[in-house]
Amino acid sequence: VAAQARAVELEASAERERQARAGVEGQLELARKALADRDESLAVVRDMERVQRQMADGLEGERARVVELDKALAEKTRRVALLEAEVQAARERVGHAEAE
Repeated sequence: VAAQARAVELEASAERERQARAGVEGQLELARKALADRDESLAVVRDMERVQRQMADGLEGERARVVELDKALAEKTRRVALLEAEVQAARERVGHAEAE
């Protein structure tokens, strides 16, 4: 009888251990899924950061190009002003020559 009671007690203890283990395994699986979700989210964030850096680099290149174009435009404007002044001076000389 004592052996039977001990066997029942051991079986009950083993069942509690199985249930506890199943509970821990379930929690472990949930933790693994959460970790996988976090890793996936982190990968998305890193991809977004990479794209943002690429866009910033592209914008920086465009900004540098705009600065170059602005400088070129300023130089062309200066040259046009000089040429217009030369044309005006030439017209005045022609006007003076014709007047003489």
